[in-house]
Amino acid sequence: MTENQINVTILEKIIDRLSVIVSGHMVDMMQSYIHHELSNYCGTPGCHGGWLGIAMGTTAVEYDVAIHEFALKIGFNNQEALKCWAHNNPTIWGNECGYYMFISSTAFDQLTNTFSAQVLVDHWRGVISRLKASQ
Repeated sequence: MTENQINVTILEKIIDRLSVIVSGHMVDMMQSYIHHELSNYCGTPGCHGGWLGIAMGTTAVEYDVAIHEFALKIGFNNQEALKCWAHNNPTIWGNECGYYMFISSTAFDQLTNTFSAQVLVDHWRGVISRLKASQ
């Protein structure tokens, strides 16, 4: 899949929704369940995939299901294809660690696995901007 095949319009809508719901919240890359009630379990409803799941309105409780749903919505066949795209397109992703976007903070240039959820929004907005510039 090339960057021109990503549905940027759908990606933008998901990230716009994400920006509304993450205010004041944290991400914990090691949290594997989605806490829909935003119960602040460890200060976060989940990892990167968990936040994306909430932004999409998924009823999934495990981040893997939400990640798969996200990948499909933006134009990939599965989450592996999305991760490989990020790995193969580091300039658009924003760094060399895109393959690890669902398991490591390094994919977002963070030193710890717990960080402000706004980082996800800012990173994805950068990806969207770079995708648009490449088209």
